[in-house]
Amino acid sequence: MKKDFSTVDITKLTPKHKILELVKESARPGDMCETLPGYIHEKEIDEIANQLGVSVKELKDNFLREVRAYNTVLHRPKHEAVERRLGFKPTDIIHQMPYGKCIFLDGAKPGEHKCMLGDSKPLHCKIASNGAFSEKLHAWYLLNHAVKTGDKFSLREWAIYLKTHPSIPGGELHELIDNPQKLNAIFQDEVHED
Repeated sequence: MKKDFSTVDITKLTPKHKILELVKESARPGDMCETLPGYIHEKEIDEIANQLGVSVKELKDNFLREVRAYNTVLHRPKHEAVERRLGFKPTDIIHQMPYGKCIFLDGAKPGEHKCMLGDSKPLHCKIASNGAFSEKLHAWYLLNHAVKTGDKFSLREWAIYLKTHPSIPGGELHELIDNPQKLNAIFQDEVHED
C-alpha cells in the first residue's frame, strides 16, 4: 500500500548532480540487473552505441527493446535468454520471459556483477537500484524523464502510479498542474474518449 517517504531531501527539482552524489557509493549492478533492467532514455543511446562500438541501429536491433512509460518512448536492455546460455541457436524458437538478467551484465564469476557499459551506464540504472532510496529515486527519474505535464495520457498514467506508490515533493498531480480547472479537464476527457 501507499506510504509516505522518510525525510530524505529528494524532490522533483533535485538536480541530477545531487542525485548522483547521493548514490555514488552504491552505483553498481544490483538486483535490478538480474531481473528487470532499467530504462534507457533516447538521449543516452549514442553514448552507449559508442561504448560498445556499434551503430545506433545495431544497438537498438540487437541489444534494446522499446518500451512506453507515461506515454514516453524509452528503451530497456534486452535480457539474456536462459535458452541461449543452454546452447540454443538464435534461430531456435524460444519462449522469451518478460524478465531476466540484463544483456549488459557481465557475471564472469558467480555472485560478481559488473556492467559492461562502464561510464555509459544509463542514469536509471545508476540510481534505481540504490536500496535505501530506490523508490524515491525511481519517482525522481520518472518525473524528470518520462512524465510529461503537457500530455494528458502521461498524466493519467502517473495518476494510476500515484494510487499505489508514494511520490516525492513536486510529484503530486496538483503540483504538476497548478490550475485545478485544467487538471479536472484532463480527467473529465477520460470519460468521453473511446
